[in-house]
Amino acid sequence: MKKTIIWVSFILILLAIPYFVLETEWHELDEAVRKNTFGNFIKLKNGYVHYELQGPDSGKTIVLIHGISIPYVIWDHTIHALADEGYRVLRYDLYGRGYSDRPDIKYNEELYDNQLSDLLDSLKITGKINLVGISMGGVIAMNFTDCHPDQVEDLALIDPAGFVDENQNQAKILAIPILGNYLSGVLGNLVISGKIKDNFYDSAYVDSIKPIFKEQMKYKGYKRALISTACNLNLSNNTELVQRLGKTNRRFMLIWGKADKIIPFSKSEHFKKSLPGLEFYPIEKAGHVPQYEKPEEVNLLLIKFFIDRKVNTRFNIGETTSPKSSRIKFGRI
Repeated sequence: MKKTIIWVSFILILLAIPYFVLETEWHELDEAVRKNTFGNFIKLKNGYVHYELQGPDSGKTIVLIHGISIPYVIWDHTIHALADEGYRVLRYDLYGRGYSDRPDIKYNEELYDNQLSDLLDSLKITGKINLVGISMGGVIAMNFTDCHPDQVEDLALIDPAGFVDENQNQAKILAIPILGNYLSGVLGNLVISGKIKDNFYDSAYVDSIKPIFKEQMKYKGYKRALISTACNLNLSNNTELVQRLGKTNRRFMLIWGKADKIIPFSKSEHFKKSLPGLEFYPIEKAGHVPQYEKPEEVNLLLIKFFIDRKVNTRFNIGETTSPKSSRIKFGRI
């Protein structure tokens, strides 16, 4: 009996070593962290949210929603370009990501819908808004538009999820108490960090994202949020949602990096079939985050799309190319 206890203790110690060596979530997201972090914070029903609001109060409001793993820094090249054009631009970290809190609840459609609604209310942003969602942020933007049809004007999607061929079995295993905590602690950081490069066509961009990306992995609850999202948010079967949106009277734009390794370019066909009049723009030599790799090209597309069709002071909507770049063609499919 004594030998058995010794052996069990020895095995437990061996198992514990890689966990304590590889686990990084040892810090709390508290007031001290918030005071020393760029951007702004506001306390909502489910915790503090990290956000940035740029541009004139009188400008048309555009909300930028990031994806499942990289926080709002992925909009670094977008927010200022749109604000400089006179738009009022809001970006924020989703719960569980970046510097926003990681509440211990289900990360599903309801949570993200409430987060955006509460954020807009707390910031006193009224009237219609325009949404830009990338990857999982595209699903969040579509759900918000579906739930609040009178609040959303136009919707732009960048390499959106919604038809991802992913098996949730792995996520469900990681959701098992103790076992999931151990596996995510030992393997999670290695897997997540290893996939950063898959977001880009040009690996040179990895170095600019990696330090900021890893910063969020220091704080407790990040991997738990990822696992809960994978288990509870529908990222793979949104046919009915997209079809409902296609029957509404609003404009849609779809931008997709042709070299996307995360969500293949071929998935764009689902959206093209269901969204009549969709403005579709493939981006050459760009991966999953074309607005980061090809900011000038994508920013021009967004600026042109969001121009008020009734009061247009910059472009002639009827022309087929941007006055700033003859390489970009605008049109509908």
